[in-house]
Amino acid sequence: MKRKLSFDGWLVVAIFILIIIIIIEAIVIKQIIKEKEVEDVKEEESYFVLYKGCEIAPAPGNQNPLDFSVNLDETSNKKYNTTYYNYENGLYKGETQGEFKFEGGGYNEVKNVSKIALTKKFNSIPRAYERLDKVPKEILNELKDYENVTADLLDIDGDGTKEYFVCVQDLRTENNKPVAYSAIMLFSHDYAHISDLVVINDGVYNTAKNKTVKKLTDEDYIFIDLDRVEYIDLNDDNIMEILIDVPQWEEMLLSIFNYSGYQVYGEKVILDSVNP
Repeated sequence: MKRKLSFDGWLVVAIFILIIIIIIEAIVIKQIIKEKEVEDVKEEESYFVLYKGCEIAPAPGNQNPLDFSVNLDETSNKKYNTTYYNYENGLYKGETQGEFKFEGGGYNEVKNVSKIALTKKFNSIPRAYERLDKVPKEILNELKDYENVTADLLDIDGDGTKEYFVCVQDLRTENNKPVAYSAIMLFSHDYAHISDLVVINDGVYNTAKNKTVKKLTDEDYIFIDLDRVEYIDLNDDNIMEILIDVPQWEEMLLSIFNYSGYQVYGEKVILDSVNP
């Protein structure tokens, strides 16, 4: 005669089956998480950033994008012929297929990309900047000695308050010679001067040093301006980097800054002259 399982017996069997299911699910979930972590690591390792077609380090500091050409070889063709997500002037410019062919020594660049190109798509412009028609009087009062003052307004670090990125330009005479002074400065939301980021003490070329300020033409000097500044999140951390293309005689100088909690991370650039 067959013995029937009691209620308690069936309960034990059900609990045992449930435990087996939970164990299997835990193993499956663990494997999925592990595979996802491996994929994330591979994606992170393969991610890179281009500036004007040259790979750069997406971290605070000064660098010459033209150094990109130094360590290239034929294997670089596979790496750089890939999909890019393009940005310029605070706007997303769409997706393109980069075009790269290693040409040996000398200058190499990835083509068919915008000023900034990323190999990973995320919200790189979490907050838009505003080019101000009028600079706040509190800032103008502090910078009253400068001929021209312009500003961008942006919450760079996502803390809910906006910072002012201010450019000053001034043509003047020093020691009977023309001088073109310009700088990019950072001001807080309450108009406090946080830091100078880039300063060019003299942008007049040597060929025009025998002229007076009134006789200078646009070809005789160079100012830094806000069109040389880009604001973009390069690391998917919701904090936007500040990229400044600093005028140079021959090479390129890209200065990258972070800002958070009244603290600037990066290397301030002070150029006595743009001449070699």
